[in-house]
Amino acid sequence: MTNTVSIVADHLGNQRPFVNGHLYMAIGDVSVSNYRAGTTNSDPSGYDAATDETITRDDEGGSFLTDGYAVGDYITIVGSASANDLHLMQIKTLSATVITTEADTALSADTGGGDEVITHAGEKILASSFGLKSITSVELLSQENLRQRYVLSKPRDNGTFFYLYAFNTNADNNSTLLAASLVGGGDVASGATVLGEMRLKVTGTV
Repeated sequence: MTNTVSIVADHLGNQRPFVNGHLYMAIGDVSVSNYRAGTTNSDPSGYDAATDETITRDDEGGSFLTDGYAVGDYITIVGSASANDLHLMQIKTLSATVITTEADTALSADTGGGDEVITHAGEKILASSFGLKSITSVELLSQENLRQRYVLSKPRDNGTFFYLYAFNTNADNNSTLLAASLVGGGDVASGATVLGEMRLKVTGTV
């Protein structure tokens, strides 16, 4: 995760959340210099990706739930031996040991022999970056690069963070999620990991 948030100053020059009804609001410019998969990793061993787009965990004691995954999250696989790394998947159903996904292409049953890592495909943005203790809502106000489509997750973990997903609008959604790259640099339009600046309005508590 490599992102910075600059809170927009009000007409008095104050760069901090301000009161809006019973909540606080902050408007911030978010810059992501190294958008990548990997904000939440599960244990990097003991996975068996079966057919029918189902991922079964076979390491003892591990849990997808305690790793922080939720229905609706986008995930990727890293370290697979069967080209599963290229897939973008959205979680349909979830238990401690099984993830069922909606993938662009069916997964292969032969993965990396237990060396895979299941990881989130979004950028983790913290409430504290906006001067807030918890977040109740997030809204995209504007963006620098019009060739991208941003999707914001619901606030997670009692509102302490949310995920930002970036899509390239030049092609279909599944094959062009920009999180496919694990390293930074290059032109965003070609699928690199440096995103344009975006302005977000975040409401929550302090």
